[in-house]
Amino acid sequence: MMIRVAEYAEAVIMAARPNATQAELTRVVTFRRERQERLVGHAPPRLHFVLNEAVLRRPVGTPEAFTRQLDYLIEMARLPHIDLQLLPFSAGPHAAMGQTFTMLRFPGDEAGLDFVYLENDRGALYLERPVDVERYQTIFSQLAVAAFTSDETRKFLASMSPETGERE
Repeated sequence: MMIRVAEYAEAVIMAARPNATQAELTRVVTFRRERQERLVGHAPPRLHFVLNEAVLRRPVGTPEAFTRQLDYLIEMARLPHIDLQLLPFSAGPHAAMGQTFTMLRFPGDEAGLDFVYLENDRGALYLERPVDVERYQTIFSQLAVAAFTSDETRKFLASMSPETGERE
């Protein structure tokens, strides 16, 4: 999930790494925040996310931090270079159950640099073989078809947030 609210990020990290030191927590939160600043900078990358409804139904951090995180998702989903879709529970079983992944695809001449990033509590794995990238592209395409459209996703997010629900 995209993270803007430091308190929310800390709660997510502490749930996965309860023994993390304050220094480790600060380092990871700072890294994620700096990485996200690129989303709104000069020539931001084109991004397409499919979030499982479960990440929105499981409150993380304080209610205020969670609400601010929802508002941030709504804000990001309005940007023209970000396509955010929600995979609702009603979509049923899907090929990405039990795993999360990030796919990086590059345009034109750089297409051979595509890879899939798998992260877990022990580290990360980078899949670069074309057969692996193609497999995950197929999974992602299936998820995107089963998910709400971007407009439906923005409306769903707004309905969950007390702040934006009143403005939408």
